[in-house]
This record gives sequence, C-alpha cells and structure tokens, in this order.
Amino acid sequence: DLEMKILDVQTDPAKKLKLIRVLRHMHHTSELAKDARSLGVRLMKAFPTSTFVITILDTLSCLARRACVDFQEQMDLLCRTLHEDPRKAVHMQCLQNMERLARDRAQVDRVWLET
Repeated sequence: DLEMKILDVQTDPAKKLKLIRVLRHMHHTSELAKDARSLGVRLMKAFPTSTFVITILDTLSCLARRACVDFQEQMDLLCRTLHEDPRKAVHMQCLQNMERLARDRAQVDRVWLET
C-alpha cells in the first residue's frame, strides 16, 4: 500500500518524495483521484517540512489539473496554505500552482464555450 510505504519510518525521505509524486498519475477515475487527493492532504499534516509540503502541493495541483475534479478544493487548499504558512518557498509554490490551475481552467472554459 502506497500510504503505508510513505508513512513507514524506514523509508528514506527521498523515496517518500518520489512515492508522493506518484499520486499525480492517479487521475484515471474520479474516485481514484479523490482517494489520491485525500491521501495527499493527510500527508501534508504528517510531513510539515517545506520540501514535503511543496512536493505535495505541486502533486495535488497536477492531479486536479489532470483529473478535472477537485479544482475548487485545490484552490481553497492553496489559498489556505498561502494564508497560514509563513515560509516564502511554500508561498511561491502556492502562487505558481494557482496560476497554472487558473490558466488550465480558463482553457477548459473556453473550449466549453466554443462547443
């Protein structure tokens, strides 16, 4: 189980980061995407270091863009993190992800309007 491997204290932190990035590929069904998102949010609480938070935020944003679900929830998470987390590197990641999500959302909306 992916969650158990990430939470295992014997798993090297670099390996944990790679395993977290796997979540961005779990977009094939909306249920799988929601489960991956839920795991990512739990992991943010378990691993509050900058490196982990930045990786998780980027992974969840990528998942939201690919799965086309949980867009608003991801924007809310980014806004909340931007407001609550004092670290500049985390702020930059939040802003970059918000910009990417907004750009992708605008493209999707444009396609819907044209059809």
